[in-house]
This record gives sequence, structure tokens and C-alpha cells, in this order.
Amino acid sequence: MSTPRTTEPLKTTITPARAGRISPAVRPGIYHAWAVLFFAANLGTLVLLGLHHFLWALIVFFLPAPWYAIQIMKPSARGLGPAVTHFTTSQRAVWLTIDDGPDPQSTPAILDLLEAQGAHATFFLVGEKVLRHPELVAQILQHGHSVGNHTHTHPCSWFWCGSAKQTAAEIDACANALRQAGAGSSHWFRPPVGLKNHSLHPQLAARGLDLVLWSARGFDTTCHNPVRSLARITGRLQPGAILLVHENADNPAMRTELLSALLNHLAKENYACVLPPGEALIRES
Repeated sequence: MSTPRTTEPLKTTITPARAGRISPAVRPGIYHAWAVLFFAANLGTLVLLGLHHFLWALIVFFLPAPWYAIQIMKPSARGLGPAVTHFTTSQRAVWLTIDDGPDPQSTPAILDLLEAQGAHATFFLVGEKVLRHPELVAQILQHGHSVGNHTHTHPCSWFWCGSAKQTAAEIDACANALRQAGAGSSHWFRPPVGLKNHSLHPQLAARGLDLVLWSARGFDTTCHNPVRSLARITGRLQPGAILLVHENADNPAMRTELLSALLNHLAKENYACVLPPGEALIRES
């Protein structure tokens, strides 16, 4: 068993206007404008139906839908509330995040790669897998990495339309699984595939969680070409970037090949993979 590693605190340059804790429940102004449009569209639909203008009623009813669909489906959209996509730093440093574990076919190999490069990462873990493999969570922590909440069942098919009760259940079940595995309480949450829903930010605020997304990813769950995925990530590489890669039993060799190439590239470009302190995170809205 390897000895837990410790690192010096990351030197950061904090921008008070953008860094520091902001309640995830705070809705941006554009959300309130959309809410007004939504209720106006519903009222207009009723009026048009009463006047027997059925086609116009249908058009008006769906008028607010495109904006809302973009907010829940597009990870970079901020209309429903803030998200962390960068951190402030005076160093050539990035935050490497690894989703969808733990998995016995990929996690040990990933830990070896990180150990060889002296890199640190945050593993966003699925609660069901945590319950099946708590020993892998222990290994992640023993190697000096951190963990985040990635829902309990990774419900990418319905999370976008989940109710407050369903959203809370996914968050809480994963949090309980992490605690049972000895990981304590994580402050970071990442939804499956970056999907959001209307109730997500209030649920996160009630639990003191930050929505952590990313600034660079390689689409490695759909692109099975590590070279192409690497180019997508490195094309958006900059100090303070949050990088996203994945692990699971689906083609673990390809996933580790991508991570190995990424770590080599970062080392060549003199980038360190660090765990940024909470006060360095930029919460964009």
C-alpha cells in the first residue's frame, strides 16, 4: 500500500469579484426574464385557446422552450445558476477531474499513471459503484486524491427532467455511499453528462455543494480516438483550467491511453495537476 502523499497549498491569485463562495441557489437575471416569459406564454396560450386560435396557441406555448432546453442540456449554459469551470492560480496548474468510477478494470491503472507523474486528481464517483468497490475509494484517498459526488445511479436518461425529490435522492444516496466508504463529505457535485434541471441549484444550495463542471474535455465517452480526444483537451489548455476525462469498464485501455498521453503532454508543457483550494474556484453565472 502506498503512503499518502501531501502537497504544499496551491498559490493562488484571488479575484474578489469572481472568487469565493456564492450560493448555488442564486438565479441570474436572465432566468427571471425567462420565468416572466414562461408565465406570459402560458397565459397567452389560454387566451388564444379561448379565441380558438389553436395554431398560434401551440406556437406561443412552446416559445420559451428552446432557451430552457439549452440551459439543461448544454454544460456551459449558466441560465439556471452558477457553476465552477475554472480556478485562479499564479502557476501553470490545472485541475484534473475523472468521472464515472470507481471501477476495478480502470481505477488501479489510473492511480498508477497519476503516481508516476506526481499528479493529483479529483474522482467524481457514482454511488452505486462506490458501494460495490469501497476499497477503490480507499486507494484513491490513500494516493492523495480527492473525490466528488457524481449521483448515485448516473441517470443520464432522465436527470434533465428530474423532480426536486428525485434530484435530492440521487445526491444524498451518493453522499451516503461516499461516507460509508470513508471518504467523508465532499463539497463538489457533477451531474451526469453535465445535465442540469430546474431544481438542481436549490438542492445543491441546501447541501452546501458547488456545481463543478469543466473548461476542457475530449468527449472520450463518444470519441474512441485518444489522439483526437487529446487534441480537444489540449486545445483549451490554460492555467486554471478544469480538465475532464472518464473511466469505466467500457474500453478501459483506451481511457488509460488517453490519460497517459494527457499526463505526458502536461508534463512536457510544465503543467501541474493540483487540487485547488475552495477559495480559488471561479463560480460563473
